[in-house]
Amino acid sequence: MPQPKIERYEVVIPAACLMDDYENMTVTTTTGTEVRINKKHASLHGLFKEAELEGRAVKVGYAVYLEKEYVHTAELYGGQPQTELGKEAVKQGAELQPPPKPPQAPKSGLTDKDKDIHKQVALKCAVELAAHGVIRLNSINEYADNMLKYLNGE
Repeated sequence: MPQPKIERYEVVIPAACLMDDYENMTVTTTTGTEVRINKKHASLHGLFKEAELEGRAVKVGYAVYLEKEYVHTAELYGGQPQTELGKEAVKQGAELQPPPKPPQAPKSGLTDKDKDIHKQVALKCAVELAAHGVIRLNSINEYADNMLKYLNGE
């Protein structure tokens, strides 16, 4: 069977990775767009989760099937993704500036109740990832701690 032709590439930084009931992953990027990786390409799920936890960019390759675009390839990206302003700068021959960091939630505004809820959500997310085979069972605590830091804006 021939390999699908990659129609376009895009560099994204995952902000959140969520699994649905059908084992598809929805990745929300730092720009707010959503990228869906279907069950057929489950081997890419761990890559996106790793990139989310490490704050790294991912180069996504899109192919087309039945006139619908889907994620076919992905790899960790060494550089920073181009922002719209950065694309213009490259066209004009200027150096590309890294994109601004996403805004952080104020740390002091969290109540004890908020922190308890964040702790429960972080653990639930880590358990779901382990249940779907994205992470190993012995990594649940580590992922829960990283998710808790993210939720608390640390």
